[in-house]
Amino acid sequence: MRLLDRRNWWIVLLLNFITLGLFTFYIGKLLRVYKKDAWYANKYYWILGIIFMIPFMIMFLVFYIQTVTAVSKKLGLFGYQVYSLPYPWILGVIVPIIGWAVFGVLYIYVSLFYAFRLAKGAGEDYLKK
Repeated sequence: MRLLDRRNWWIVLLLNFITLGLFTFYIGKLLRVYKKDAWYANKYYWILGIIFMIPFMIMFLVFYIQTVTAVSKKLGLFGYQVYSLPYPWILGVIVPIIGWAVFGVLYIYVSLFYAFRLAKGAGEDYLKK
């Protein structure tokens, strides 16, 4: 199945809902957004994170946000100049109430709306022929 095809965008959106956003990691693999020398490729960080559970959850959230912003940037989702920087995410976590609301909206935006970019044909350039 060609998930990056224009007519299969609804399947991506449905799988994203069913897996609670974890399907984004597969889309990231299809779009080749992962780097071999990045921090998330080092297994020792993950082992240490699993030993101490709270760092693992934070690492996983940062890895997810990094993946979904890279996917959204590659597909040309509107506003990638803002959400691909770490500063809005950090401010959203630090500033109470308003920042948390903005963090939530930004999180939902980048987690779901890349599927709508697939509906407009943004992923067809990355299909293997």
